[in-house]
Amino acid sequence: MAKINVLVLKDGSYLQENLTAVSASAGDVIEIKAGPYSAKIIEWGLVRPVGDGPEITGEIELHEQDSPAVVSEPAAVTAVAEADPVSALMEINGIGQKTAVKFVNGGITSKQAFVTADAVGLSEIAGTTVAKIQTWQAEAARLLEA
Repeated sequence: MAKINVLVLKDGSYLQENLTAVSASAGDVIEIKAGPYSAKIIEWGLVRPVGDGPEITGEIELHEQDSPAVVSEPAAVTAVAEADPVSALMEINGIGQKTAVKFVNGGITSKQAFVTADAVGLSEIAGTTVAKIQTWQAEAARLLEA
């Protein structure tokens, strides 16, 4: 798997190349998993690429800032960016870190997105049954109501 060095702009947990989460504070430089995951957290303004590394694909607008402590996040992603998407999905009973990473890499970055996604598509992402996905979706819906 490819990896990329990033400057952390918002405290949180981030996925490393080996799919383990690392906690980091604003101003830290860490190595994370490259690909759709890194593209999303860059897009959300949680991190900024630094140094040499693989090219990030996708249309991402980066805002250069004088201080990493000042982060401007688009309103549409503020709620999602408040929590690490992997951790948020792991709050659903039965979803572990590896499965949560599969969902995030598949574009599912919140419990709300998980609940509204097609169960068949989610089962293909996770490599599990539609029935299990529907159970997880019901659990996620319950957590959202709480």
